[in-house]
Amino acid sequence: MKNIFFPQAFCEKYEKILPKEDFEKFLKYSKKPLRKSIRVNTLKISVNDFKKIAQDKKWELTPIPWCDEGFWIDREDRTKPLGKSIEHILGLFFIQESSSMMPPSILGSGQKILDMCSAPGSKATQLAGLMQNQGILVANDASASRIKKLTFNNLRCGVKNCIVTNKSGEKFASDTPEYFDKILIDAPCTGEGTIRKDNDALKHWHDNESKKISAIQKSLIKSGFLALQEEGEMVYSTCTLAPEENEEVVKYLLDEFPQAELMELKYSFDGAEKCSALQKYGSEISQKCLRIWPHVFNSEGFFVAKIRKKKSIKIDNWTKKSDKLKYISKKDYKILEKYFIDEFGIDLYPYKNCLFVHRDKKTIFMIPKNFNLSFEFDRAGFSLAEIHRDTVRLDFEGAYLLGDQFTKNTQDLNLEQTKNYLKGQDLENTLKIKGSQVVFKYKNLAIGNAKIMGSRLKNLIPRKFIVDF
Repeated sequence: MKNIFFPQAFCEKYEKILPKEDFEKFLKYSKKPLRKSIRVNTLKISVNDFKKIAQDKKWELTPIPWCDEGFWIDREDRTKPLGKSIEHILGLFFIQESSSMMPPSILGSGQKILDMCSAPGSKATQLAGLMQNQGILVANDASASRIKKLTFNNLRCGVKNCIVTNKSGEKFASDTPEYFDKILIDAPCTGEGTIRKDNDALKHWHDNESKKISAIQKSLIKSGFLALQEEGEMVYSTCTLAPEENEEVVKYLLDEFPQAELMELKYSFDGAEKCSALQKYGSEISQKCLRIWPHVFNSEGFFVAKIRKKKSIKIDNWTKKSDKLKYISKKDYKILEKYFIDEFGIDLYPYKNCLFVHRDKKTIFMIPKNFNLSFEFDRAGFSLAEIHRDTVRLDFEGAYLLGDQFTKNTQDLNLEQTKNYLKGQDLENTLKIKGSQVVFKYKNLAIGNAKIMGSRLKNLIPRKFIVDF
C-alpha cells in the first residue's frame, strides 16, 4: 500500500458523490500500485500474432474490456524494463494506462480526425491504428517541448497519415471550422485520477483549482465543437474526477449550442453501466457519461463524454486561405519513381493518391491525400527522401515506414545485429550488396537504413532513435 495523503476537503467532496461503501473502496484502491497495461499496435502486428510472442515470453495478458487491442500484462521476469524490450522499441506495442485507451475506443475511426491535446502520442497512435493509416489524423499539442516526443512515437509506431500541429486548441474553431468528422479532446486537468502512479497528485489539491482550469476546458470544448462537421462526433475526456472539469464542462457546451447532443455511453462495452451507476451526482449528464473510478476496474480514474453535432453552425467572417504546399514537379516525381523501382523494387503507383511535397529545397515529404489546408503545421506525413541534382537519397523515415515492402537491397538481421544497429553501430556487409543504401529488417519489420561503403554498412539511424539497451 502507498502512503498517500488525502486532504480532508477532498474526502468530504467525494463522500458526497460516492456511496459510503464505494468511497472506502475508492480510497483503498487509490493506495494500491497501478497495474501495468499495454496496447498492441495493429499498424505493425495483429493481436493474435502478438499473443504468440507474449506466450513465448511468458507474458500473461488479461483483456481490457473497452479496447480490443488493450491488455493488462503480468511478467515472470521483471529484471528488464518493459520499455527496453525489442517489441516495444520497434513499436509492436505501446505502454499505455488502461483507462486512457477508452477515449479513442469510444470515438472510433473516421476520415478526418483531430486529436487536440495529443502529446506524447498514446491516443494519437491508437487513433492511427483504428484508422489503419487511412484518412487524415491531425495531432496537435500546445506545448512545443512535447511535440518531439509525439513525432517520435508516431514514427516508432509506423504512423503515416498524421499532420502534427503546435498551437493552442482554441484556434481550430477559426482555422478549420466544420472540417473534422471526429475530434478527441483529452483536456488538461487537475489529474485527480492519477493518484495511483503519482503520490503527489493531491499534495497541493484545492477545490478552486478545478474551477480555474474549467475555463480553459470550456474554451477547448467550444473550439472543438465549432471545428466539427455536421453529424460529426466529439469525445471529451479528462484524467480527473471533479464534476467542475467534467459534467459542468459538458453542460456548458450543451447550454451554449442547441446543436450539441450528448450520446449515451453506459452500454458502450461490457460493464460500462457500472461507471455511471456508482455516484450520487445523479444528473442526466452523469448518467450518459462514463466516470471510471479506480476501484471499479482496478485502473486510473477517468471521465469520458461523447457529443454529436446535429446541425451545422454558420460562422461569419471566415475566409478560407489558399493552399501553400509546395508540390514536387513531374520531373522530380519521375526521378523518385525510377529510384525506388531500381534501388528497392517498390512501385510508388499504389501511393499515387498521396501528396509528395517539398518542405525545403531538397527534402520530399509524403503526406496524406486530401490535405489541402493552409494552417501552420509542425510536420506533415513523413520524410521520404532527398533529391539534389537528380540524385535521390532515401531518408531514415522512408526506410522505416515503407521498407517492409522493399524487395531489393535489404538485409535481414538477427536479434544481436538488430540491437547493435539500434545502438548506432555500423554493421558488416555480409551479403555484399551493391548500390547506395541498404534497408535492414528484423522479422520482416523494417528498422532503418545504412549507407553501403564496401564491406561496411554505415549506420544512418538518427540520434533520437538510438537505444541504450
